Amino acid sequence: MSDLTVTAALKAQVQYPLPEDFFSFVMTRRGLKDGKCTKEIMDSPEFKGATADCIRQILRFPASVSEGGMSISKASREDLLNEANRLYRQIGEDPIDERPKITFY
Repeated sequence: MSDLTVTAALKAQVQYPLPEDFFSFVMTRRGLKDGKCTKEIMDSPEFKGATADCIRQILRFPASVSEGGMSISKASREDLLNEANRLYRQIGEDPIDERPKITFY
């Protein structure tokens, strides 16, 4: 595990083929720098938040998703939502809802 980078660890956590730029975006937004990954980094609020953000992005895809040999069912989506919300709560952030919020002005 000593050669694992932060980006590689995040991809391993998510296990879904998101665009490379998205991982970079999330890491930058969360203040993570790519380099050697440690247990401390993986236990950090920044890494947990980045993981939850990636899961949130997956949940934004259409209801029936099949890409890169992976398929996400409705039950899987609920499991993903629960995992993202568990991580958000751990780091003191508000949980998310799978349905987008619509605001009328």
